[in-house]
Amino acid sequence: MANLRERRREQTAGAIRQAAINLAYQHGLDHITTEMISEAAGISPRTFFNYFPFKEAALAPPRVDIEESDKRRFVQSKGNLLADLAIFLTPMLLCVGQDREATRRSYEISLTAPKLLALNNTLFLEFEDLMATLLGARLGRDPASIELRHMAAVIGATVRMAFAAWVEEGSLPLGMAVEQRLLALETLFAQMPFSVLADLPLVPH
Repeated sequence: MANLRERRREQTAGAIRQAAINLAYQHGLDHITTEMISEAAGISPRTFFNYFPFKEAALAPPRVDIEESDKRRFVQSKGNLLADLAIFLTPMLLCVGQDREATRRSYEISLTAPKLLALNNTLFLEFEDLMATLLGARLGRDPASIELRHMAAVIGATVRMAFAAWVEEGSLPLGMAVEQRLLALETLFAQMPFSVLADLPLVPH
């Protein structure tokens, strides 16, 4: 019964999110209301607020709960770290990447909607915090150290880049796009001409 209720809740949240994205894409985010979204989704305004605190939240990508078993598997694995990371992210990316057109519209809307953009940035920052914690557990290092936070930031930026490329081009499934960019980290700087690296500006002391 609990699983059935959860599926129904996910379906309702998905319907609200789809209605919000379509309306915002057609009319502009500033010109729609929670009442308009509720009507398009076939729910009451009261029900809307049981799922989302404000209209921008309905356009943000859904938060994906990662199974504790998946976290343990990543932490305990002895394989290639970046390849293991791509496997670890697969369930999350499958969820986010189910509807590329809706995701593309939401992404485009966020570029001119500060509140929605801030929500998206918060999701990525939460992801970086999670990665620092898991990397710390896997490597036996302090997740608050500069090295671990740097690694987590690089991984976060790489996922962002793959996500943006997927939204704009969509030639690969989201999971494969992320895996491709993650694995490219191993050789990315090595492939750059030394003269290019030498010309990069240095941070002044």
